Amino acid sequence: MTDPLLVRIDVTSTLRSGWRAGTQRVVSRVVRELMADDRLRVEPVVLVEPLRLHRHLTPAELEQLVSEVVDHAVAGPPPERSPSRQRVAGTIDAVGLRPAARRVRRRIEANKVGQAERSLLVRDWPAGSVVLELDAVWNVDHFDRSRWYRMLAEHGVVLVGWVNDLFPLTRPEWFTPDLARVFTRHADHLLGAASLTLAISQFTADEVDRRRPDAPATVVVPLGAELPAVVASAEPPLTPVPDGPFLLVVGTVEPRKNLGLALDVFDRLSATRPDLSLVVVGRAGWSADDVVSRLERHPLAGSRLQWLQGVGDATLEALYRSATVALVPSWAEGYGLPLVEAMARRTPVVASTGGALPEVAAGFVPVVDPDDVDGWTGAVDALLDPLARAAAVDRLGGFVPPTWSDCADVVADALLSTRS
Repeated sequence: MTDPLLVRIDVTSTLRSGWRAGTQRVVSRVVRELMADDRLRVEPVVLVEPLRLHRHLTPAELEQLVSEVVDHAVAGPPPERSPSRQRVAGTIDAVGLRPAARRVRRRIEANKVGQAERSLLVRDWPAGSVVLELDAVWNVDHFDRSRWYRMLAEHGVVLVGWVNDLFPLTRPEWFTPDLARVFTRHADHLLGAASLTLAISQFTADEVDRRRPDAPATVVVPLGAELPAVVASAEPPLTPVPDGPFLLVVGTVEPRKNLGLALDVFDRLSATRPDLSLVVVGRAGWSADDVVSRLERHPLAGSRLQWLQGVGDATLEALYRSATVALVPSWAEGYGLPLVEAMARRTPVVASTGGALPEVAAGFVPVVDPDDVDGWTGAVDALLDPLARAAAVDRLGGFVPPTWSDCADVVADALLSTRS
């Protein structure tokens, strides 16, 4: 009998974030499902940054990673530097002391790493094992992954890349300059070193294959549509679902999500539909001050316009199932989890034509150009008619959503193919 294939996955970014949306949801569910496959021996690992070495997870960290209940109420973005710390950092950069300062800080922090943590360090990387770069690893600072990839290759370890999208590389204007720069550097290193690449849609796979035409074709992996089976009492009290009809938008408030379009559509429709509400679910991201200002200062904010940040899965489940129409207005998506999650619950959706969204919509929901406010307003207004909405719900009855088990099966088969 063949021994299980050792697969290690760096989950530092997901554990650090505390969030369970987008990439973090994918990491948690894929790791959870892969660990149940007896053909694999899956070992999530985290980076001990001062030592620039990986270690195994503690039992508590593993439970946090794969748990179906996440404390969204305490999760949030990292604190910003104080003005005084920013001035100090600016001075260090100005006089060229940043590398020396990093070395000093790393030595200080390395001395603080306790014996318990050191005992969990990964001691070897066996030939024939796999490293699956599933997480948002470009968010992990001060670790030279290109050098690490070379070390893995020298030890005979197979590197497998996972790509949600390449937008920070292809559309850098949607991101902060630092994020676009760091991601682009990482993508070049990963795609250049990976023996196999997985992508979450054919759209993304085509983007990857155009950048590495001489490499094996990218494998497309379907993402699951089911939310964890959480217990509502395990999270903060459920936010009341609006009594009347409401539109639902799910996603981080950032430029690519094109939330301004959803607000424009809501403003037009709410003027003649006084019972219509809009619910926006997602934390504030980057470079979206204008949209955040509209959300916070909207005349209906707190009444017919609700902006919910840090909600749990039970709340999200209730909102999906109760929404009159879900909106996915993104300029582009590498997949579109909110789209497939809404479709799986037979909630009528209007999606944009950006990126992979038409592929995921698969003809079950209307897709409209993300620039076309008139077209969006008409498409959403049509679905507010009870008969048209009922027909849309019936049509979605023919949609068979992929599951996270389906996703893991494709991933496992791809990983096992590296043995041949």
